[in-house]
Amino acid sequence: MNKQMTGKIAYLSGAYAENQAVADYARRGNRFAARRWRGKADEVDLIFSDGAGIDFVEIKTAQNFSVASRRISSRQQKQICLAAEEYLGTQHESVADTDACGFSISEWTWRNSDS
Repeated sequence: MNKQMTGKIAYLSGAYAENQAVADYARRGNRFAARRWRGKADEVDLIFSDGAGIDFVEIKTAQNFSVASRRISSRQQKQICLAAEEYLGTQHESVADTDACGFSISEWTWRNSDS
């Protein structure tokens, strides 16, 4: 498989996982706030609010959960935290002053059609 095809598959699987996560969070009563919010530090894949706080969500996809969980480095975690701080700084006071912020990794797997 060529690099262009691999990149397209990664993009599409990530977009699918984001859509599934949005639906899952909505079922649990969370309000969708932003998708792929980009600040100077980095990008946050999804941002939700439950009325009491904000959850910043990083989406990871892989063939299994073990691989997906290893796909977020400590450097990336720091960058996401910086982006989250920046996001909060762009919001009105009631959101920016909240003490209830969470960070989640939403892991999604797919089955290999060859197995």
